[in-house]
Amino acid sequence: MYGSRDYRYLGSIGYFDNVYLPLKKGANELWLAVSESFGGWGIQARFENMDGISAKTE
Repeated sequence: MYGSRDYRYLGSIGYFDNVYLPLKKGANELWLAVSESFGGWGIQARFENMDGISAKTE
């Protein structure tokens, strides 16, 4: 795939990387944005505990 990490990277989406989010108790707002210049794009996320978490798209 164009611009891939190395020759073994297939360009498939998965849980390969981690991001630490210093969230505080109560309401938190998380915005995600992607741009694409070649070959497609995607975002995938998960939380250990989904209690009280909601998501919306615009």
